[in-house]
Amino acid sequence: MIIPTMLALAAATTPLQPVSKWTVDYGTNMCTAARTFGSEASPTTFALQLTDYDINHAELAVLAPADGKDGSKGGVATLTLSPSGQTVKVDYMVWSVSGKVRGYKFRLKPDVMAQLGVSNGLALDAGGTPLSFATGGLQPLLTALNMCNTGLLQGWGIDSGTVAEPVGDPGKWITDLDYPSSAKQRGAKGKVTVVMTVTPEGRVSECRVVATSRDADLDKASCELLRRRARFVAQTSGAANRYSVQTATWFIGA
Repeated sequence: MIIPTMLALAAATTPLQPVSKWTVDYGTNMCTAARTFGSEASPTTFALQLTDYDINHAELAVLAPADGKDGSKGGVATLTLSPSGQTVKVDYMVWSVSGKVRGYKFRLKPDVMAQLGVSNGLALDAGGTPLSFATGGLQPLLTALNMCNTGLLQGWGIDSGTVAEPVGDPGKWITDLDYPSSAKQRGAKGKVTVVMTVTPEGRVSECRVVATSRDADLDKASCELLRRRARFVAQTSGAANRYSVQTATWFIGA
């Protein structure tokens, strides 16, 4: 639940100003809106994606200059929206990129997305590291992302009104422990996007690859795992199938 209170952090941290315009990348399997903040000499990239292919779920990625901290970790960050001052707890991951950049990913759930369109800035406290952005009005950006997302779904033969709501965290349906041994031995990696047909009971009846990882084992493993583990909210009326789109990222760390 969003709590109407103002963090001292938000007041104390000067928001980064934009140094570029918003861009929306119409990718083959995901729409991404991005903008650069800070300065050209020390840029911070702010990127937003609709992770579950609907306007109610998104992932915010931030690439910031290295702060001297190494390694990766996850936790719960505090996000403060401007001008309302409302705050919410969000899950996040942070990692180092080549020792020069710190990467952050924040998962934004429906309670945050409902407020994002009326916001013009946000501040994040991720493990004691403050991040603050003067984003400007975000509703036009969300509208553009949603239009891009609708175009992707239509290209895959899906009506955006038939997207199934997941049960639990889809990010946990496939983990590093699931890496196919044959693909791992070859050093294979990549992203695979699949469309799942969801029964009225909330289970996966079919799975098809719409954007391949270019490795047959990774593509096959993605569908097999999602068939077994993915669960969705059951329909309370009607008997029509629904759909869900998921992207699995297979990556072998250093």
